[in-house]
Amino acid sequence: MNWFTASRQQEAEFDAYSSELERLQNTLEPLAPAADFQEITKLGKRFQKQTADFFQENRRLNIGVVGQVKAGKSSFLNTMLFNGLPILPKASTPKTAVLTKIEYAPENQLEVHYLSRRAWEALEDDAAEARAAGETTSARELVEMAEVRSLNPSEKLDKVETIPCSSVEELQDVLNDYVGENGQYTPLVEFVTLGVNQEELRELSIVDTPGLNDPVTSRTDQTKRFLEICDVVFFLSQSSSFLDSSDWLLLSEQLPNQGVKRLVLVASKADSAVLDLLPARKQSSQTDPLGGFGAFGGGFRTVPTRLSLREALEQARTKLGQRARREIQKFGERPGGRNSTAYRVLSGCQAPYLVSAMLENMCSKPREEYDPEEENIYERLEPHFEDAHSDMARIGNFGAVREVFERAVREKDEILRQKGQELIPTARASQRALLEQLRGKAAAHRDALAHGDQDLLQKRLNAVQRQSSALRGDVAAVFGEASSRLETEKARVISEMRKAGDKYWLKERSGEEIHHDVRITYRHHFLFFRWGREETPYQYTTHYKYLVAADVKEELRHYANALSSWSEEVFQGAIHLQDIKARLLNAVVKNLDTSADSFDAGLCKQVAEAVIQTFSFPVFSVSFQDEFQEISGRFQGEVTAATEMQELNNMFNDALASVLDKSVKALDRGIEQFQTSLKDAGDHFSERVLAQIQGEYESLLQKLEDKQRELEHCQNYVDCLEDLLKQEGTYGAAN
Repeated sequence: MNWFTASRQQEAEFDAYSSELERLQNTLEPLAPAADFQEITKLGKRFQKQTADFFQENRRLNIGVVGQVKAGKSSFLNTMLFNGLPILPKASTPKTAVLTKIEYAPENQLEVHYLSRRAWEALEDDAAEARAAGETTSARELVEMAEVRSLNPSEKLDKVETIPCSSVEELQDVLNDYVGENGQYTPLVEFVTLGVNQEELRELSIVDTPGLNDPVTSRTDQTKRFLEICDVVFFLSQSSSFLDSSDWLLLSEQLPNQGVKRLVLVASKADSAVLDLLPARKQSSQTDPLGGFGAFGGGFRTVPTRLSLREALEQARTKLGQRARREIQKFGERPGGRNSTAYRVLSGCQAPYLVSAMLENMCSKPREEYDPEEENIYERLEPHFEDAHSDMARIGNFGAVREVFERAVREKDEILRQKGQELIPTARASQRALLEQLRGKAAAHRDALAHGDQDLLQKRLNAVQRQSSALRGDVAAVFGEASSRLETEKARVISEMRKAGDKYWLKERSGEEIHHDVRITYRHHFLFFRWGREETPYQYTTHYKYLVAADVKEELRHYANALSSWSEEVFQGAIHLQDIKARLLNAVVKNLDTSADSFDAGLCKQVAEAVIQTFSFPVFSVSFQDEFQEISGRFQGEVTAATEMQELNNMFNDALASVLDKSVKALDRGIEQFQTSLKDAGDHFSERVLAQIQGEYESLLQKLEDKQRELEHCQNYVDCLEDLLKQEGTYGAAN
């Protein structure tokens, strides 16, 4: 039974507060400007949605898995829910990341919700603008994906389709067509619900979210709507770039603002963090004719003091924990930080869980079933194993995360009870913050009317217009410096990318071959005559060195992945979003009369945050198929002849250099496109702020023509807001 049925008093409190919000709207509607009233009505709509979800019959526990693209969200859920089966496909770019909801169903099925016609038309408009400007955007790529697949969008838009499946494995095949990177219908899908006949899902609704910077606005809106009713969130951040600026913005600013109250911080792909701390494989101090690194040069490394695998794991855990605590502490030191809801939520994230879905899955199958990626990881870790199964399970660490997951399920009623207790106080806090913002804005408007005259306002308007060039210049400088940092960071990272090449080589293996032969002897011989022949069979073993041609693909793939990560690090190291926001606001304060009555600091902050949220760091994926096919066309299986081994190594080194060249060119293109978006963002910010301030002055000039009537109306609005705030203060004191 739903525990809410016994909570008549709480239900009555929810109804009473809903009625209070209605009275608030009715009170302010005759007085508030249209823009203000729109914000007021949003309060009521959001609360109604939360309570409607909260009190629904058989309400499920809503669990979200959140993180950037390539954080490993799908792998995490595949391991957690499906014993490692790749049911949920991986998304390598934001444009192919579709919100996927997983729930219990009596029969396995996939429910596909397609985009609305309006959403698709907006995408087509954005794509047309991008084509005209010669730019590559996610909207353009999605539209072109639909064209390449010869899709007729009108056949699917605004529709919901249910596809029955006979098994979970069949779900995997079907799902890939709708949310996979190369899925036939992926460009047209808004979200999907995966119905699984799995008893443990009966009271849960689990969502693999695409993030809040999806190029398709309706997908982002769908994600926000889910987060507003989400009860528990597992936030995944890659161990190799743990809590970068994009992660931290999402974790600290957006999730708490969406109403998320319980966060579990997970450092995914822990195997990469451990391998970064372990010593590299030892090389001979003598010249190895097969050990050169082609385009990357030769040289030998010395092995540092050897860390055990257990020590490396503990160092990684300590390092990532310190990073989390440092960011949370800085957040708490902000004005009002320690008293904020966000800080209380973040305080539970100071000890992140390190996990590796890959190693967890490897524990449950024999080595002969490893795929090439798993085999490569195993070989890199093998020299450091004490007990392979135990060590892999320790790094995998899904036992700890499963316990957190299962505890949340067990504590469902308690989690919902606490959430129910917080709904009204949280809504009241939002209500009070909005009323204070509106009161300040209205009071400034009133004072401008009371003390201003047309000549003074016209002078101020002229001053704003004169100052606009300086503002545009300073804003352009903010983004120009960010653009320059990208170039500096690019040079540093490309240097590191070149050095990283010496970590990738073809492993020389040892083999042995058993030979069978016959030794012939004679018991008697005289001069040229022998008789009494005896044949004795015997065997002997020869040892040889060889290379495996298939290793080329794995080494190239790992190098390509590493290069992609390095490329993404350029943006994480150069672009500090919170710093950009602060400097934008400083540019406004420096160049405009922010003491003027019409200045709206809140709006400037909103515009700055809106600009920041438009940034989407590029995701890189470097292809190495051409290089691999050239090598595989020449070599297969074991390569044993010394000359062929030398040739294979040379071709492999050339392939590394080619993949590096591709990566550098892709990075150049990504930076060029991002620099264009920086310039556009600067122009957008300046124009929005200037238009708002000029609009306020022009509005005041018009209203001065009927000064007395406008003053009375504005004063009534201020008085009303102050009375409402006093009532809120009385409520707060009583509670």
